[in-house]
Amino acid sequence: MMQKMQGLFVATGVLLAVTAGQVTAQTQPARVVVVHGIPGGAVGAAADLPVDVSVNGACALPGFRYKQVVGPLALPAGTIRVAIHPANPSAPCGLPAIIGPATITLNANEDAAIIAHLTAGGMPTASKYTVDLAPTVNNKSRVHVFHTAAAPAVDVYLGAEFNVLGQTAFLLRQFVNNEKAVVPAPAGEWRLAVTVAGSATPVIGPAHVNIGQNAAYLFFVVGAPGSNTLDVIVKAYTNITPGQ
Repeated sequence: MMQKMQGLFVATGVLLAVTAGQVTAQTQPARVVVVHGIPGGAVGAAADLPVDVSVNGACALPGFRYKQVVGPLALPAGTIRVAIHPANPSAPCGLPAIIGPATITLNANEDAAIIAHLTAGGMPTASKYTVDLAPTVNNKSRVHVFHTAAAPAVDVYLGAEFNVLGQTAFLLRQFVNNEKAVVPAPAGEWRLAVTVAGSATPVIGPAHVNIGQNAAYLFFVVGAPGSNTLDVIVKAYTNITPGQ
Protein backbone atom coordinates (compact mmCIF):
# COMPACT_ATOMS: atom_id res chain seq x y z
CA MET A 1 0.00 0.00 0.00
CA MET A 2 2.82 2.42 0.93
CA GLN A 3 4.51 1.74 -2.39
CA LYS A 4 1.26 2.48 -4.25
CA MET A 5 0.79 5.74 -2.34
CA GLN A 6 4.38 6.78 -3.07
CA GLY A 7 3.78 5.99 -6.75
CA LEU A 8 0.65 8.13 -6.71
CA PHE A 9 2.48 11.08 -5.14
CA VAL A 10 5.27 10.76 -7.70
CA ALA A 11 2.75 10.63 -10.56
CA THR A 12 0.93 13.65 -9.22
CA GLY A 13 4.17 15.56 -8.89
CA VAL A 14 5.17 14.78 -12.48
CA LEU A 15 1.80 15.91 -13.82
CA LEU A 16 1.95 19.13 -11.85
CA ALA A 17 5.50 19.75 -13.01
CA VAL A 18 4.41 19.27 -16.63
CA THR A 19 1.66 21.85 -16.20
CA ALA A 20 3.18 24.36 -13.77
CA GLY A 21 4.53 26.69 -16.43
CA GLN A 22 1.34 26.62 -18.45
CA VAL A 23 -1.22 27.75 -15.86
CA THR A 24 -1.61 31.51 -15.42
CA ALA A 25 -3.42 33.50 -12.78
CA GLN A 26 -6.17 34.19 -15.32
CA THR A 27 -6.63 30.52 -16.36
CA GLN A 28 -7.74 28.02 -13.78
CA PRO A 29 -6.64 24.41 -14.43
CA ALA A 30 -9.05 21.58 -15.07
CA ARG A 31 -9.50 18.91 -12.38
CA VAL A 32 -9.13 15.51 -14.01
CA VAL A 33 -9.41 11.90 -12.88
CA VAL A 34 -7.59 9.31 -14.99
CA VAL A 35 -9.02 5.78 -15.29
CA HIS A 36 -7.51 2.54 -16.65
CA GLY A 37 -10.43 0.63 -18.18
CA ILE A 38 -8.79 -1.92 -20.52
CA PRO A 39 -8.75 -5.48 -19.09
CA GLY A 40 -6.06 -7.83 -20.32
CA GLY A 41 -8.47 -10.59 -21.30
CA ALA A 42 -10.25 -8.29 -23.74
CA VAL A 43 -7.06 -7.53 -25.70
CA GLY A 44 -5.59 -11.02 -25.89
CA ALA A 45 -3.40 -10.85 -22.80
CA ALA A 46 -3.53 -13.58 -20.20
CA ALA A 47 -3.72 -11.08 -17.35
CA ASP A 48 -4.52 -7.44 -16.72
CA LEU A 49 -1.43 -5.54 -17.79
CA PRO A 50 -0.17 -2.24 -16.39
CA VAL A 51 0.54 0.65 -18.73
CA ASP A 52 2.57 3.86 -18.65
CA VAL A 53 0.77 7.14 -19.34
CA SER A 54 2.55 10.19 -20.74
CA VAL A 55 1.16 13.74 -20.82
CA ASN A 56 2.66 16.24 -23.25
CA GLY A 57 5.62 13.90 -23.74
CA ALA A 58 6.45 13.52 -20.04
CA CYS A 59 5.89 10.21 -18.27
CA ALA A 60 3.13 10.93 -15.76
CA LEU A 61 1.70 7.60 -14.57
CA PRO A 62 4.15 4.68 -14.75
CA GLY A 63 2.76 1.24 -13.91
CA PHE A 64 -0.89 2.32 -14.15
CA ARG A 65 -3.07 -0.75 -13.48
CA TYR A 66 -6.49 -1.91 -14.69
CA LYS A 67 -9.38 -0.41 -12.66
CA GLN A 68 -7.04 2.10 -11.01
CA VAL A 69 -8.38 5.66 -10.69
CA VAL A 70 -5.99 8.54 -10.03
CA GLY A 71 -6.90 12.12 -9.19
CA PRO A 72 -8.42 14.60 -9.45
CA LEU A 73 -5.22 16.14 -10.81
CA ALA A 74 -4.69 19.74 -11.93
CA LEU A 75 -4.07 19.88 -15.70
CA PRO A 76 -3.78 23.02 -17.80
CA ALA A 77 -6.75 24.38 -19.73
CA GLY A 78 -6.24 24.01 -23.45
CA THR A 79 -4.91 21.14 -25.50
CA ILE A 80 -2.88 18.32 -23.99
CA ARG A 81 -1.43 15.21 -25.63
CA VAL A 82 -2.02 11.92 -23.81
CA ALA A 83 -0.36 8.65 -24.84
CA ILE A 84 -0.59 5.17 -23.32
CA HIS A 85 2.37 2.82 -23.57
CA PRO A 86 3.02 -0.80 -22.55
CA ALA A 87 4.53 -0.66 -19.07
CA ASN A 88 8.32 -0.67 -19.06
CA PRO A 89 9.76 -0.49 -15.51
CA SER A 90 13.32 -0.02 -16.76
CA ALA A 91 12.36 2.91 -19.02
CA PRO A 92 8.85 4.21 -18.19
CA CYS A 93 6.95 5.41 -21.27
CA GLY A 94 9.89 4.24 -23.39
CA LEU A 95 7.93 1.79 -25.55
CA PRO A 96 5.85 2.92 -28.55
CA ALA A 97 2.37 4.14 -27.64
CA ILE A 98 -0.53 1.74 -28.06
CA ILE A 99 -3.01 4.64 -27.75
CA GLY A 100 -2.30 8.13 -29.04
CA PRO A 101 -0.83 10.54 -28.57
CA ALA A 102 -4.48 11.61 -28.36
CA THR A 103 -5.26 15.32 -28.42
CA ILE A 104 -7.64 16.22 -25.60
CA THR A 105 -9.07 19.67 -24.94
CA LEU A 106 -9.63 20.73 -21.33
CA ASN A 107 -11.64 23.78 -20.36
CA ALA A 108 -10.60 26.16 -17.61
CA ASN A 109 -11.97 25.21 -14.19
CA GLU A 110 -13.81 22.13 -15.47
CA ASP A 111 -14.12 18.73 -13.82
CA ALA A 112 -13.40 15.86 -16.20
CA ALA A 113 -12.50 12.20 -16.50
CA ILE A 114 -10.08 10.68 -19.02
CA ILE A 115 -10.39 6.92 -19.43
CA ALA A 116 -8.40 4.42 -21.47
CA HIS A 117 -11.02 1.95 -22.71
CA LEU A 118 -12.22 -0.14 -25.65
CA THR A 119 -14.27 0.96 -28.63
CA ALA A 120 -17.41 -0.97 -29.59
CA GLY A 121 -15.17 -2.98 -31.94
CA GLY A 122 -12.67 -3.82 -29.20
CA MET A 123 -9.87 -1.41 -30.11
CA PRO A 124 -8.03 0.52 -27.38
CA THR A 125 -8.84 4.22 -27.24
CA ALA A 126 -9.02 7.12 -24.79
CA SER A 127 -11.96 9.44 -24.15
CA LYS A 128 -12.61 12.54 -22.10
CA TYR A 129 -15.91 13.24 -20.33
CA THR A 130 -17.08 16.23 -18.34
CA VAL A 131 -18.22 15.58 -14.77
CA ASP A 132 -21.06 17.52 -13.14
CA LEU A 133 -20.09 18.56 -9.62
CA ALA A 134 -22.61 21.41 -9.33
CA PRO A 135 -24.47 21.75 -5.99
CA THR A 136 -26.94 18.93 -5.43
CA VAL A 137 -30.68 19.41 -4.78
CA ASN A 138 -32.72 18.11 -1.81
CA ASN A 139 -29.72 16.14 -0.49
CA LYS A 140 -29.79 13.88 -3.55
CA SER A 141 -26.64 12.67 -5.25
CA ARG A 142 -25.71 12.63 -8.91
CA VAL A 143 -24.98 9.39 -10.78
CA HIS A 144 -22.90 9.47 -13.98
CA VAL A 145 -22.90 6.32 -16.12
CA PHE A 146 -20.42 5.88 -18.99
CA HIS A 147 -20.56 3.09 -21.60
CA THR A 148 -16.86 2.51 -22.29
CA ALA A 149 -17.00 -1.23 -23.00
CA ALA A 150 -16.53 -3.26 -26.19
CA ALA A 151 -20.20 -4.15 -26.13
CA PRO A 152 -23.39 -3.50 -28.08
CA ALA A 153 -26.08 -1.23 -26.72
CA VAL A 154 -26.73 -1.90 -23.04
CA ASP A 155 -29.49 -1.07 -20.58
CA VAL A 156 -28.43 0.24 -17.17
CA TYR A 157 -30.79 -0.19 -14.21
CA LEU A 158 -30.76 1.28 -10.72
CA GLY A 159 -33.32 0.30 -8.12
CA ALA A 160 -34.05 -1.02 -4.65
CA GLU A 161 -34.20 -4.52 -6.15
CA PHE A 162 -33.40 -5.83 -9.61
CA ASN A 163 -36.42 -7.27 -11.39
CA VAL A 164 -36.96 -5.85 -14.86
CA LEU A 165 -40.24 -7.70 -15.43
CA GLY A 166 -41.56 -6.68 -12.03
CA GLN A 167 -40.55 -3.04 -12.59
CA THR A 168 -38.72 -2.85 -9.26
CA ALA A 169 -35.66 -1.47 -11.04
CA PHE A 170 -35.86 1.62 -13.20
CA LEU A 171 -34.04 2.03 -16.48
CA LEU A 172 -31.50 4.81 -16.32
CA ARG A 173 -30.88 4.74 -20.03
CA GLN A 174 -30.02 2.59 -23.02
CA PHE A 175 -26.43 3.33 -24.08
CA VAL A 176 -24.16 2.68 -27.02
CA ASN A 177 -20.37 2.81 -26.73
CA ASN A 178 -18.91 6.19 -25.71
CA GLU A 179 -22.22 7.57 -24.39
CA LYS A 180 -22.96 8.86 -20.91
CA ALA A 181 -25.96 9.82 -18.80
CA VAL A 182 -26.27 11.85 -15.61
CA VAL A 183 -29.24 11.35 -13.28
CA PRO A 184 -30.13 12.41 -9.72
CA ALA A 185 -30.53 9.66 -7.12
CA PRO A 186 -31.69 9.76 -3.49
CA ALA A 187 -29.37 8.45 -0.81
CA GLY A 188 -29.75 4.80 0.16
CA GLU A 189 -28.91 1.20 -0.69
CA TRP A 190 -29.43 0.49 -4.39
CA ARG A 191 -28.80 -2.26 -6.90
CA LEU A 192 -26.97 -1.46 -10.14
CA ALA A 193 -27.32 -3.86 -13.06
CA VAL A 194 -26.35 -3.84 -16.73
CA THR A 195 -28.07 -5.96 -19.39
CA VAL A 196 -27.67 -6.28 -23.13
CA ALA A 197 -30.30 -3.93 -24.57
CA GLY A 198 -33.75 -5.49 -24.39
CA SER A 199 -32.70 -8.37 -22.14
CA ALA A 200 -33.80 -8.99 -18.55
CA THR A 201 -30.64 -10.98 -17.71
CA PRO A 202 -27.79 -8.99 -16.12
CA VAL A 203 -24.30 -9.18 -17.60
CA ILE A 204 -23.04 -7.02 -14.71
CA GLY A 205 -24.54 -7.22 -11.22
CA PRO A 206 -26.95 -6.63 -9.75
CA ALA A 207 -24.34 -5.04 -7.51
CA HIS A 208 -25.04 -3.30 -4.21
CA VAL A 209 -24.40 0.44 -4.41
CA ASN A 210 -24.45 2.62 -1.30
CA ILE A 211 -25.30 6.17 -2.38
CA GLY A 212 -24.70 8.89 0.19
CA GLN A 213 -26.10 12.40 0.33
CA ASN A 214 -24.62 15.30 -1.65
CA ALA A 215 -22.16 13.22 -3.64
CA ALA A 216 -21.36 12.40 -7.25
CA TYR A 217 -20.69 8.87 -8.47
CA LEU A 218 -18.99 7.88 -11.71
CA PHE A 219 -19.80 4.38 -13.02
CA PHE A 220 -17.64 3.29 -15.97
CA VAL A 221 -18.88 0.15 -17.75
CA VAL A 222 -15.71 -1.47 -19.13
CA GLY A 223 -14.46 -4.70 -20.70
CA ALA A 224 -16.06 -7.00 -23.27
CA PRO A 225 -18.78 -9.66 -23.02
CA GLY A 226 -16.95 -12.03 -25.37
CA SER A 227 -14.04 -12.35 -22.95
CA ASN A 228 -16.20 -12.30 -19.81
CA THR A 229 -14.48 -9.12 -18.67
CA LEU A 230 -17.46 -6.77 -18.38
CA ASP A 231 -17.16 -4.83 -15.14
CA VAL A 232 -17.86 -1.47 -13.52
CA ILE A 233 -15.24 0.95 -12.21
CA VAL A 234 -16.52 3.41 -9.60
CA LYS A 235 -15.24 6.82 -8.57
CA ALA A 236 -17.05 8.80 -5.84
CA TYR A 237 -16.89 12.49 -4.98
CA THR A 238 -18.29 12.84 -1.47
CA ASN A 239 -17.91 16.58 -0.84
CA ILE A 240 -20.46 18.14 -3.23
CA THR A 241 -21.94 21.42 -1.99
CA PRO A 242 -25.62 21.01 -1.06
CA GLY A 243 -28.03 23.19 -3.04
CA GLN A 244 -31.43 24.55 -2.09
